Amino acid sequence: MKKTLVLFVCVLALAIGASAQENLNFANLPRVSMPTPMPNGYGQLNWTNIFYVDPNEWSGAGPGYKDGPVGQDVAFVGGKACRLAPEYCFGTISSSGGPTSFQAISAVVAGGFGPTSITVIAYNNGKYVGSSFYTLGTQMQTLNFPSSWGNITQLVFQTPGGGDLVLYDLEIYSLDPNGNLSAGADVIGPTAPRQSVGPTVPIGIVDPLANEDVRGPTASSQGAGPTAPIWILDPPKH
Repeated sequence: MKKTLVLFVCVLALAIGASAQENLNFANLPRVSMPTPMPNGYGQLNWTNIFYVDPNEWSGAGPGYKDGPVGQDVAFVGGKACRLAPEYCFGTISSSGGPTSFQAISAVVAGGFGPTSITVIAYNNGKYVGSSFYTLGTQMQTLNFPSSWGNITQLVFQTPGGGDLVLYDLEIYSLDPNGNLSAGADVIGPTAPRQSVGPTVPIGIVDPLANEDVRGPTASSQGAGPTAPIWILDPPKH
């Protein structure tokens, strides 16, 4: 009887985990030929200073934009807009409101135009949780976020001036207001199939570097990628 109960609990935990763990990509967005702000609510998340584009239709896309499937959008942070307005150097993904939170597991990313470095900072209801520093090339690689971050409500990607972070895929656990795994929720949308970007080149795994701790958006940036084609965005309205 005890063995049966243990087996049932394990199967139930796996079933809940499988339904709550989501691979969020950008295949369900309209294909656009110019950088466009990510719409709030996509993937049941809010997006700030993060843009999407079809890299095969945009003439300004660098090599790091084109590792994914043809005919599919990618998201990105930074670029020339970062040099024009410092606030564009920070891209934010946050919970859609209230006490709802999530756990950030990993992301499939690349540097847009060349080797670059980024800092990822986690917050929970405005309180600093932790940060990690990563170095990127132009081929897709997986960034593993520290499990010690736990439940968070905001994930900030900081790029150096002129360096692009390209996002292909974001893996998260969605959580309900009580901090429990949300079963049955489709982060892409209630009628959309779950999709995960498949690599066209081998993906390298990048864990956080030891002893790196950046305490917030005022921390210094490190490294910048090669100069990229200029595209202009209107500055944010205050």
